[in-house]
Amino acid sequence: MKILQGTLPSFFGFWLQKKNLLLATRPVVSLYVFLLAILSFSFYGRLPWILALTVALCFALVSASIQAFNDYQDRNHDIKKGKTFAHHNPALLFDFWLLISSFAVIPMIAITEISANGAMLCAIVWVLGILYSFLQKFFIVQNIIVALCASLPALCGNAFYGRPDIDYRSSLVFLLLLAIIFVREVVKDIQDRK
Repeated sequence: MKILQGTLPSFFGFWLQKKNLLLATRPVVSLYVFLLAILSFSFYGRLPWILALTVALCFALVSASIQAFNDYQDRNHDIKKGKTFAHHNPALLFDFWLLISSFAVIPMIAITEISANGAMLCAIVWVLGILYSFLQKFFIVQNIIVALCASLPALCGNAFYGRPDIDYRSSLVFLLLLAIIFVREVVKDIQDRK
């Protein structure tokens, strides 16, 4: 078995650590983002299922990519909290992040063919999410980024349908989630500092 692991380290590493790698993507967060994107399209009454599912899948994969990258970036800090997987498996986690990111690009390209605004919204969330990992000392900025990344999928329908058809409900959901998540993140930071 050791010889095979040396020959195909990534495959066996992924297989042996599949549970830890899956947990690094925060599947519940990805499911939340997926459902929020679907909800944003449903406000318009004429739900284009293929597009809505593609956009939702893209957001879920982008979210998983962001979470895995954050675990990779924070691996030395997280060890103080008892989270050791990323610290002991940085190359494996980075390879997994690249794999998830590659999968996220596929639906993003498909979305671009239909709606450049929708693809741009996914790209903005992705860039903000990755940027979060590099802003260790800027807690308020990090809180704003988390709130934006978690609430922007509520605007997917707006991005697809455009200005004349903007639905106030998706904007209201976006603003409500933005406020709730921002306050939750600030409270968590305050509790962590105690």
